[in-house]
Amino acid sequence: ELAGLLLAVTASECPLITSAMQRCTPVVTAVTDDGEPLLGTLPGGRTVLGALGACCAAAAPIMNGPDARGAITIVRRAGHPGIGFVELGVLAQIGDLTNAAVERLAS
Repeated sequence: ELAGLLLAVTASECPLITSAMQRCTPVVTAVTDDGEPLLGTLPGGRTVLGALGACCAAAAPIMNGPDARGAITIVRRAGHPGIGFVELGVLAQIGDLTNAAVERLAS
């Protein structure tokens, strides 16, 4: 059910994602208020972070040359380790592979 609700949330409604795309660099944040819509708001008014029970989140841009074409996002739930440099490195690699796949499909 949550996966279906997430489809209604666009990247433009997610300050964490738009920040990563505008800065062209990963953004990490601790969640201090699950009512803050850093990853958007679901139909019905609940925030994505609240629905996921997230304690921290990160978004990394998917780069296409000097421009971001999208972003990949991860969250961690309360009681789990925070997001560190290893996770950011993995996000960057996934972003690079995603861009390469899109480029291959487009050619």
